[in-house]
Parts: sequence; C-alpha cells; structure tokens
Amino acid sequence: MSASSGWSSSTARHPSQHLSEYMVVTPADAGERISGQPTGSRTTFCLLRHGETDWNTQGRLQGREDIPINDVGREQARLAAEYLTDPAWELIASSPLRRALETAEIISAIASIPELVVVQDLAERDFGAASGLTSKERNSHFPSGTIPGWEEQDSVERRAIAALQQLAGRHPGQRIVVVSHGSLINAALAAATEGQVGTGKTRLANACLSVLHTDESAWEVEVLNSVDHLKSA
Repeated sequence: MSASSGWSSSTARHPSQHLSEYMVVTPADAGERISGQPTGSRTTFCLLRHGETDWNTQGRLQGREDIPINDVGREQARLAAEYLTDPAWELIASSPLRRALETAEIISAIASIPELVVVQDLAERDFGAASGLTSKERNSHFPSGTIPGWEEQDSVERRAIAALQQLAGRHPGQRIVVVSHGSLINAALAAATEGQVGTGKTRLANACLSVLHTDESAWEVEVLNSVDHLKSA
C-alpha cells in the first residue's frame, strides 16, 4: 500500500474502499474546545484500543472482520471520552473497522474532538485463516503453528509506525487520539521502543490507552496500557 492510499473517508467501514486522502468529520457540537497552540514539532499520541466486543468475551481472534462493540464496549468508550475531555485533543484518527470507528465516534462526540479521520493502515493485523477462532480451535486446526494468510510482524510494525508518522507529518505539534486494535497498537509500541514494550510483552486491555510523544526523530512513551479511566465501568 502506498503512503497516500492509507487515508480514506468514513465509507471505509468496508476495507476494500479507500481514497487518496482522508475525510474530516466535524461533530455538530464540537464548539470551541481547542485551546492553546501546538508546541513546536512535538506531537502527542494517545493510542486507544477499541471497546469490548462479543468476540473479545468469547476469546475469538479478531482480524479484519467487522465486529461491532457491545454495550460494555460502548460504556468503555464513554468513560474514555470523559477522561480525554481535559486537556483537549485536536484530532482523532481511527481504523476503518467498525469496532474501532464506533469507539472513535463516541469519543469524538463526547470529548468534542473537532476532527475525525479514518486511516486504512490502522486496521487490525490480518490473522488469515485463524480469524474467528479461539485459542483452542487454532491449536487444533493449526498444530504446526503455521497459519495461512497470517500477516508478518514486520509488515504490521511498518504500517503501524508509518501511519503515526504520517499523522505527525500532517498535524505537527498536535494532540492526536488514535483508536485501533490490540495487535496494531502493540506493533506500533514495539516499533517505537525497539521492542522494549509491545508485541510479545504487553497485553492490551479493551479501551486501554497509551500516550506517546514524537519530535520526528525519536519516540517517548509516557503512559502504557492504562485502564484507570475504566475503573467505574
């Protein structure tokens, strides 16, 4: 996928559809919540995993399937939005998959984030033939561990960090919420920290958040896998 093809409109609920640019969605009640000015080229990201789905509760591997969040997931999104209200965030970027996009839409509306963009490269890892299976089912179907269609780790890391770098390049110095998926966020964390955290080391909870900063030459992780905002859920 080229750098430009990763950006698309909200019609990208269907992952096969994408445009060369991204669509800006402005909530009607956004108001004038943005305060202050960007701080140089230091861009801040809040990486947030989507809210809970029924497949999460069943232990089923979710890849590119368009599974919606459930009632618990919607409440998690609401709590995350309340937490992210102050200080304000200028932009929210979402995976095109329904569970992430619905989470992002709830957060955008409640936290009055004035722009929402959909980024194709924030979609979850492609788990190939293992998608939809529980751990027990995967072990039974693929005892060798070789799974047809499984997206390689380096591929996930490249597109994850590239998506963040493109966001930072287009919106330097801004505060950006990114709503995506467990494997994708872990891949981004692994790429940003050269494997210190992320894939194979960090198990991300639904609606957890991690905060990163970048100045275009280095990454700094401030918060990792926080769920404090969900304690009343």
